[in-house]
Amino acid sequence: MNLADIINPNLTVPGEEVQMGYRMMSETEYRQFPAINNSLLKCPTLAEMHALLTAPQKQSDALALGTLADMAILTPDEPWTERFAVADIPINPKTEEAYGPKTKKAKAAWEAAEKANPGKFVASLDDIKAMTVELDEIVKAFNASALCRKTLEGALTQVSGVMFHPVWKCWVKWKPDILPLRPDEKHGWSIADLKTTRNHVLKFEKDCHEFGYFDQAGWYSHCHETMLEMRGIHRRVSNFDFLVVGKSDEGRRPRPAMARKVRVPLDPDMNLYMAGYRSRVFPKDGFGRVEMFLTALAEHIARKPDESDKEALASIWGAFENDSEPYVLCKLPRN
Repeated sequence: MNLADIINPNLTVPGEEVQMGYRMMSETEYRQFPAINNSLLKCPTLAEMHALLTAPQKQSDALALGTLADMAILTPDEPWTERFAVADIPINPKTEEAYGPKTKKAKAAWEAAEKANPGKFVASLDDIKAMTVELDEIVKAFNASALCRKTLEGALTQVSGVMFHPVWKCWVKWKPDILPLRPDEKHGWSIADLKTTRNHVLKFEKDCHEFGYFDQAGWYSHCHETMLEMRGIHRRVSNFDFLVVGKSDEGRRPRPAMARKVRVPLDPDMNLYMAGYRSRVFPKDGFGRVEMFLTALAEHIARKPDESDKEALASIWGAFENDSEPYVLCKLPRN
């Protein structure tokens, strides 16, 4: 990625526009488009922001399963081969089973599949079969929740938002899983996202803290409202709804897969989590996470450091956020 493109207003946005500025584009097109997104802003330090933009991102089993769940529930007509490729691992003649993942032959097959399928998840046939079993439970649990099913009715799914921000003067992007086209009669407009978790669905708050989902809610709603304002549509998003599917657990306290709709009110006056988000991205002094990144980006463009010069990069993309004050751990008392 050319980092300077993040502030280049003349880029052509890929995909085809569908409604309200949202576009349909491939996963690869979305990921490769140079823009600030929530994943970038969740990085605690500039060093991690730079690494996210420049270093190859590793796959994870949880992300692979979550992607399969998105496809099965949100875009069921999309073939899994659009985002997944199978590593053709040879069979060991002695065991009559595929070579283990740490063997040279398995690694060679894996690397060949990754090279032939850039941007796709690579998995073995056994991995795909195992995920399919878990996926069936996830889909059944989702369909058993009337609230989750209803959220999909008449909604856009898997659309991409990309715009040149009118204030920050840079490209920003976000990708709502579910975009309702009608407001809720009681609760107003919302945006929704599908999540899978290994925790109990009623403990989803833990995931929100660990994976930055409160920040995701704030970022998506801000970008959505801003893009609509640019088109003369004045619409306030009241809630961000997470459609959470908890995977089955056969441990000490067995439970089946289950789904719940978890609502996050976006008003910072009534939700301290969203107040925290606003203090990080829209602080009173006007220098938030986006401004921090753009300042470092401007210095990077001006100095043009060699990507192999670690000292030069560290002087721009520091591994600290603010070392003038101690990092304070404090939990607010309950009312």
